[in-house]
Amino acid sequence: DPALRVALAPNAAFCEGDTVRLTASASGALIWSTGETGKTIAVGTTGNYSVQIKGSNGCYSALSPPVRLEAKPSPEQPVIRQVGTYTLEAGNTMTDGAFSWLRNGGALPEKTALIKAVQEGNYTVLAQVRYSDSLTCTSAASSVFIFIPEVGGNGMSIYPNPTQNGLVTLETMQNLTNATVQIIDLTGVVVQFFSIPTFEERKTIDLSTLASGIYIVRIQSDGFKATQKLMVSH
Repeated sequence: DPALRVALAPNAAFCEGDTVRLTASASGALIWSTGETGKTIAVGTTGNYSVQIKGSNGCYSALSPPVRLEAKPSPEQPVIRQVGTYTLEAGNTMTDGAFSWLRNGGALPEKTALIKAVQEGNYTVLAQVRYSDSLTCTSAASSVFIFIPEVGGNGMSIYPNPTQNGLVTLETMQNLTNATVQIIDLTGVVVQFFSIPTFEERKTIDLSTLASGIYIVRIQSDGFKATQKLMVSH
């Protein structure tokens, strides 16, 4: 029957590298727009797909209404870099999405490009883009990054040290709340003071107004106190 029409599966999007199965609603001598035959085919590229059936009289039905399938790009494989004493970054060209971190194969709660790492272990990360409620595309896992925390220390880190432009990054091993940072000269005078309500990630402070010399940096919060020398060199 040349007027026979064949229905296809609903329109769909899928991740690059995956395939979608299309199934005709009828059986018989089916010929797809790809040239394949059979009731079901698997497709893996963006395009319009339709099917027709060859009748017993040798005539072909009209092509079914085309179904549009779209392969959504998956994020590129991220690369882990250590960008601070306790900070790892997932390097990726992705501008909108999330990351899934693992340590020794176990999932971590962080979903951002930057995480605080204070425990030794093998870290990997995957990048994810969510296109809809039913479609999230995931990258290949990064290469393993072996993180080993600094041995010793007082739970704080200051860099660069010495600083030449006055911009200094501070990190603490533990998360702090209502923290204060004091910059103290060698006579014991507090020459600069910073209040940091939430100290859970790297913080950069500007000491460019200070004269060249050696200073003491003191970080304090409830249950935490640490000091370290800093050289300012202009």
